[in-house]
Amino acid sequence: MTRHAGWRGQRPVVTPDAGVTTVELAVTLVVGLIVLAMSVPATAYSIDTSRARNAALFLASHFRAAQQHARDASRQVAIVFDQIGTRWTFRTCEDGNGNGVRRTDLAAGRDVVKNRENTGQCVGHVSCP
Repeated sequence: MTRHAGWRGQRPVVTPDAGVTTVELAVTLVVGLIVLAMSVPATAYSIDTSRARNAALFLASHFRAAQQHARDASRQVAIVFDQIGTRWTFRTCEDGNGNGVRRTDLAAGRDVVKNRENTGQCVGHVSCP
């Protein structure tokens, strides 16, 4: 009778590296799922925070550009927000008659609309209530 490594007689010798039991595997999977479940809300919060930060930076850049345009043109420049249905838009407007940017002057064409932006297209998935 030949002896193989790990065998003594007819019975196998159980060594510490022989494998895992079903219970050990189940416990490991449960612990992994618990850790995963705890990390999902934190990841969602980080994504929402990042989107809100990017939206704020986008709008701040437009405010800075409007301020610079006002200095260069020596006129009043305003960012005007409008709600169209459920979406928000904003436009950069320049005073054309010296009394400030007013909605009545915009409608009459006395104040000039420089550009119009749709916030939903520009700031991604940030909701504007």
